[in-house]
Amino acid sequence: MEDTEADVVVTSVGERRIEVVRALTRLTALSLWRSGRVLAHVPMTVFRHQLEPARRAADRLREAGAAVELWCVECDRRGPERGESLDPGPCALNPCLTCPASRG
Repeated sequence: MEDTEADVVVTSVGERRIEVVRALTRLTALSLWRSGRVLAHVPMTVFRHQLEPARRAADRLREAGAAVELWCVECDRRGPERGESLDPGPCALNPCLTCPASRG
């Protein structure tokens, strides 16, 4: 069974804006100018992919200095980080059998 997708949402660029812009450029292949424009409108979904690539993208953006959250596309909840439990609230879909957030 294929994992559903997760959104990588940048909630804050932080003090190292140029490094975050460069990290986003490497992840998305956007130009530096376009990446800067995208990050001018945070919170913003900057990447959507399967859960593991989304986690890796979030890690790279965090290393550059951004504040980042993962959101499960399937159930519209904040997805779990590594070693973290899922938010216990109800899933938007019933049943949410394929949700990667539900599987942790």
